[in-house]
Amino acid sequence: MKRKIDRASVIMGILLIFSLTGVKSFAIVMKNRISPMKHKSLFQVEGVRAWILIALAVVLLLLIIIKEKNEIKNAVTGLFASVYAGLMIVSFGVIVQKLTEGRSSGYRVTFGISIYIVMLCCYAIIIKCNENIKKSWVRYVNIFTGMFIICGSFIFGVMDKTSLMIEFHTRQEQFYELLREHFGISVLVLLVSVVIGIPLGYLCYRYKTVDTIVMGILNVARSIPSIALIMVMVIPLSFLKNVAFFRQLGIGAFGFTPVFCALFLYALFQIINSLNGALKTIDPMYIKTAKAMGMTDRMILFKVQLPMVLPVIISGIRVALISTFTAASLGTLVGFGGLGTFIAMGSNGAVALDMILLGAVPIMIMIFITDFILTKIGDVFEVRISGKKKNRYEESVENWND
Repeated sequence: MKRKIDRASVIMGILLIFSLTGVKSFAIVMKNRISPMKHKSLFQVEGVRAWILIALAVVLLLLIIIKEKNEIKNAVTGLFASVYAGLMIVSFGVIVQKLTEGRSSGYRVTFGISIYIVMLCCYAIIIKCNENIKKSWVRYVNIFTGMFIICGSFIFGVMDKTSLMIEFHTRQEQFYELLREHFGISVLVLLVSVVIGIPLGYLCYRYKTVDTIVMGILNVARSIPSIALIMVMVIPLSFLKNVAFFRQLGIGAFGFTPVFCALFLYALFQIINSLNGALKTIDPMYIKTAKAMGMTDRMILFKVQLPMVLPVIISGIRVALISTFTAASLGTLVGFGGLGTFIAMGSNGAVALDMILLGAVPIMIMIFITDFILTKIGDVFEVRISGKKKNRYEESVENWND
């Protein structure tokens, strides 16, 4: 019988080994934050011990080749890839400590291209392995083991000498302030868009005229790139700020207001579009059955329609919040703070990767956590609400037809 080799994972394993042996950019060193970057290979920074990491990568490739679709073998391979990703970061932290020993405080060492390729390959392998694993807790172990090791390396000071952590400790107060601003405006945008978007989405579902007007406006706003829409918001706000009423509300042409307005339009589109679309997919037989049982339109909305489309609403909220986290980084262009400040600082003039990472990494973490939590919540509601409600109303339909 022909062996069913996971070709995609094999390619990832080969690419991982090549990134360690053929890509001469395991670490990037700089005399100071804005000096020219020098790329160093794994052998240049680790010497003979580099073969240990390479040997472990070869073991991972062999596990990939023999795992096929066996659940236990996939679990072992996925766990090995997760641990390898964590150990790679720990090894990098130890290497940085050696490289910076006896150097000036301005000396910087950051991740090279090889590190990013290794992380990408490891988690691609984990995802492919998890496709053949039925037990959810085993999949979670594979995903989070490496993450816990990486977090531990930062918490326990292994990574303190990397350029990223040096910048963090130097700008710690500013970091927390900008993080609060970024997270605060994102959550506020989401809350307002949900409060306004759910009833407005229902009106769009009920009335064709409302749907045409609202979705027409939001589709135009959505077609404009984020950075352009934020700039466009400055124009009307420049006039509104001169009106006493709006000025008392704190509305200005720059800073918080244009960013909030632009992000709100994007999020509102996602909420209304997901709710409106989901309501239209409900089988009309459920509505007819509910009316035959004596339910009013309000009862049908809250007891039939909303429970059935709740997983879709949560999915729309997830997409809206993730896009808001990302687009909020552009607020720095109109005087708003947020983590985009660090990205802009690192991009001006000489590129400072550590500054860019200081802004980008927290955004990626927020996106990952948000996506994971809301996806799981949506799955729970889909099983507990959609499934049970459907079965209940299918029984009602059958009884009514009888």
